[in-house]
Amino acid sequence: DDDVILGEAGNDALDGGNGDDQIFGQDDDDSIFGGDGNDTLGGGTGNDQIFGQNDNDVIVGEAGNDTLGGGSGNDQIFGQNGADFLTGGLGVDTLTGGSGSDRFAILSSLSANQDIIQDFQNGVDLLYLTGELTFEGLIINGFEDNTQIIENSTDEILAVLVGIDPAEITPLDFI
Repeated sequence: DDDVILGEAGNDALDGGNGDDQIFGQDDDDSIFGGDGNDTLGGGTGNDQIFGQNDNDVIVGEAGNDTLGGGSGNDQIFGQNGADFLTGGLGVDTLTGGSGSDRFAILSSLSANQDIIQDFQNGVDLLYLTGELTFEGLIINGFEDNTQIIENSTDEILAVLVGIDPAEITPLDFI
């Protein structure tokens, strides 16, 4: 079923299950799970954990230091305010951190498709390498006005940093 779920004051745990859901945590530190379906998920205030899980989701952290994960599907993930951690997961995902020092997860090509990172701020945001990925195992390549992060051993594009000159990317941008 398609659900509309609104959290209340306090720390809520909200799960949409199946269907195209709209879930909004509102106040405090919430845990939100979209489940199956094309979901719209919003955290509100607080340090929220929001996971789209399956299908194509829109995930908005809003205020606070949020952990946001897309799961499978082509997701749109917006951190907005705060120091957020964004993971696209499977699919071609669009990640926008917003204001604050954000961390964007870069997943191995064996587990994900490329992510499009819209607003990487050099010297402010960081790229978080997962699994066996290392900076030395990457190719940093310019393409049009963007930077591609490519896994050297597979030639797979892992992420695209929109509007970033590849000469600006150094090991200091990765954790």
